[in-house]
Amino acid sequence: MRLARTVVVALFVMVAAGAGRTEAQGRSQERRDQGKPAVQKTAAPAVATEIEIRILREYFAGQKVKPKPLPPGIAKNLARGKPLPPGIAKTRLPADLVARLTVREGHTWLLEGNVVILVDPVGLIVDVLRDIF
Repeated sequence: MRLARTVVVALFVMVAAGAGRTEAQGRSQERRDQGKPAVQKTAAPAVATEIEIRILREYFAGQKVKPKPLPPGIAKNLARGKPLPPGIAKTRLPADLVARLTVREGHTWLLEGNVVILVDPVGLIVDVLRDIF
């Protein structure tokens, strides 16, 4: 009988301690997130639209640009969804071309080899356009 009471009391203490820890963890997470700026969400779609693809093709057809393809290893990693390596030279699209495209807060259009890439404010690749040239 005494053993049963001890087990019940021990379980009660463990449950109570676990509940208190969860609330404390929640409060500490709120404190950590409190000073961080919120990432702005845009109304524009995450992937390139058909109109944007058409604008890019027309622009580069008029410029007669012949870019070199990406190295095979980087192209494979990009196809698998891996990020571009930090040492690779990333070129921003010309300002007059970006002005024609949909405005996306914080997003960046990059030209890398024969690929046009849309990167979000955090630096993640959102879309890869391969058939522009």
